[in-house]
Amino acid sequence: MNSSEKITAKIISVAQSEASEIISAAEKEAAEITEQYKKKAAAITKEAEAELFAEAENVRARIKSSSDKLARNIMLDAKSERLDEAFEKARLKLISLKDADYEKMLSIMLVSTVKKQIEAEKRTLEMDTEEECHVCTSYEVLLSGADQKRVTPALISDGAKVAKEAGKTLTISKQCANIDGGFILRAGNIEINCSIGLIISQMRNDLEGEVYRILFS
Repeated sequence: MNSSEKITAKIISVAQSEASEIISAAEKEAAEITEQYKKKAAAITKEAEAELFAEAENVRARIKSSSDKLARNIMLDAKSERLDEAFEKARLKLISLKDADYEKMLSIMLVSTVKKQIEAEKRTLEMDTEEECHVCTSYEVLLSGADQKRVTPALISDGAKVAKEAGKTLTISKQCANIDGGFILRAGNIEINCSIGLIISQMRNDLEGEVYRILFS
């Protein structure tokens, strides 16, 4: 091998050595980059998994909250229905009393209502300094169509006595009232609703707590 060939061989040898080093360095760098990306990918995957888990927990919590709320609402609706049924049964029981008992109940209610109306009129007169107040002297009792056939004139006998003592009259009107039972007392342009349905509704405000305790305690 002459000197030229030796130089060429040396150059090739050096080039090969450098190429080998470059390749080795490149492979090492590529491996490092690959490892970095693997770590990044793992971190991203873990973060995504954490986010997915958190979202799943949120969804589960929302579903549980919704189901709990739905269960509470169903329970409240059921209890409300039971309360409605209890007061409706009370209303029907009053309306379904034997005729004599029903008439006696209305008679007691009527006496109380007439007395209250007379007292209200007295207070009105006492407060009327201008003497412009005109007090009604005749009261009418309006009944439902069914009750007009059910009760007797004796219904108003006790109430009529109370009215007479105050210088008033009390009669049963021929006009029917659109009520479920009970009566409406008409005093001039004033009408006092004493229907069974309204009385039960008013009593419910005071008794609902006690009825609830009886039903569900």
